[in-house]
Amino acid sequence: MTVRARVVLAAAVVTAVVAGGLLMERRLGAAPVSRSIAGPGVSGARYCPHGGGQGWRAWIVVANPTELSADVVVTSRTGAGPPSSIPSTLAPMTHAYIEVPAPEMASATVVEFFGSVVTAGMVTARPDGEGGVGAEPCAEHPATEWFVPEASTLRGQDATVVIHNPFGSEAVLDVRLLGEAGPIRHGRLRGLVLEPGQVKAVSVGRFALGEAGVAAAVVAHLGRVVVGGVHTSTAGVRSVIGTPAPATSWVLPGSGDPGAGRLVVSAPGDEAAFRADAMGEAGQTPLVDLESVSGGSATTVDLPGGASGVLVQGEGAAPLLAGRLLVPPVPEPPPEPRRERRRRQGGQGEERREEPAEPPAPEPGDLASTGGSAAAKGRWVALPATPPEGGPAALVLQNPGGGTAQVTVSPLGAPGLEPQALEIPAASVVVVPLPETPTPVLIEAAGAPVLPAQVSLDRRTYAVAVGVPIGRSGG
Repeated sequence: MTVRARVVLAAAVVTAVVAGGLLMERRLGAAPVSRSIAGPGVSGARYCPHGGGQGWRAWIVVANPTELSADVVVTSRTGAGPPSSIPSTLAPMTHAYIEVPAPEMASATVVEFFGSVVTAGMVTARPDGEGGVGAEPCAEHPATEWFVPEASTLRGQDATVVIHNPFGSEAVLDVRLLGEAGPIRHGRLRGLVLEPGQVKAVSVGRFALGEAGVAAAVVAHLGRVVVGGVHTSTAGVRSVIGTPAPATSWVLPGSGDPGAGRLVVSAPGDEAAFRADAMGEAGQTPLVDLESVSGGSATTVDLPGGASGVLVQGEGAAPLLAGRLLVPPVPEPPPEPRRERRRRQGGQGEERREEPAEPPAPEPGDLASTGGSAAAKGRWVALPATPPEGGPAALVLQNPGGGTAQVTVSPLGAPGLEPQALEIPAASVVVVPLPETPTPVLIEAAGAPVLPAQVSLDRRTYAVAVGVPIGRSGG
């Protein structure tokens, strides 16, 4: 081969490689990149499909559990509108609330970090008079398949699947609903196109009305997306982040709901059998001995009051999904007001007598929900589940089994609060009170893995947010 021929061949190869790379970028999409003053080092992103509505407020809670500063860029979108970005710097071992726009349900945010690892969660609040707060961790990465494990479309309840395409190329996807009578497919849920950066809100009740428990499956045939669920009712708002895959076991933490909650178990593929156990400080109690759910459907199980943690385990190889509805604490009864009643006694005039007044009807408490986690791990950051003004809160630590866990709980950015050492027996739950000031917590477990969650205990802003797993080096 002559020198000229070799040059021509090399140029052709380079052209083919560049063209192939451009083609893959157009087909798969490139992650949104913002400028940062950070030098080379750790970088990544968190994805937050938080939803919203008229008069709603939304915050992204970011925490830096490392000894290095991090540059953070928070980019929000609503529908197919333009992005809006907020850059900031997060000092080591600190956290911050960043308010983001959420004018409608099709609202989502991406958190990019540079220099060190940052964990992120989302908190949404409806306007005064409507009430309710939802809180969940943000997703670690986009995927081609997602599942929202817990929703309800009974009278007065509205469930929405929030889908975000964070990339620079379009995504095409299908949505399938898993109801109690079997899978629900609709032509309007097939071939949905999301333009680059677009957020779409899909109403579950429009296609599956009257379901006490329903799950959703989202499959992207082109591109990758991020999915979450938002539920509104007269009781408030609750949110749940989607999961990219079903599993054979699910750990669902809670704070010991005094009222009856609900467990939704679904089988996105083949028929699946499962068992469920409640876990508390006293140990493990069977809830469901053995029950099966048909492929493509969901089943609902009522949970008794007092169940702090729930463990769902599949029997067999078929994976499943599990989500949990949580009920807020019962309010303390107010002192009984008295009312004056008059009656006549012969000719001596009227005698005044006080009687108990009719007690006022209790206000409905905000509900919460969680999809939990498929596995316990050794190192987490549990982010606040309250709005920035804070409120009554607790840290829930669930040990699903496998031995006693030796746990160190270290508040982040809270001067005066020292690390706390705890021992959590197998198949039990420990609830740790937290300050009313929002405080992220670093959890490190040895001996056995655990699953943490922060819970907002105010019945008007009741919410639960599962922890974010992090590596041993902070990443």
